[in-house]
Amino acid sequence: FMPVATLAPLGKGKTKVRSVRDFSPGSAGDGQVASPGQIGPIWLIVPFGILGLLLVGLAAWGVGRAIRNRRLAGPRGGSLPPLRPRTRA
Repeated sequence: FMPVATLAPLGKGKTKVRSVRDFSPGSAGDGQVASPGQIGPIWLIVPFGILGLLLVGLAAWGVGRAIRNRRLAGPRGGSLPPLRPRTRA
């Protein structure tokens, strides 16, 4: 036996007949609309944007370090500058 509808108790002030359709996700039993079940595109854009900014920041930091280290190392190839003469005091 499976009831099609359930009635509210007799002593209750507001009576309402409830059925299986009232508990279904897409039902409009109380006039409330169920949520669409999908998240907005902002929930994808923000995390991937933050991750992308982190990767771009790390790449920029690495390029800056490489340029700085090349400047400190001096020019490549060519002849070396002459040595200073030794002086003894």
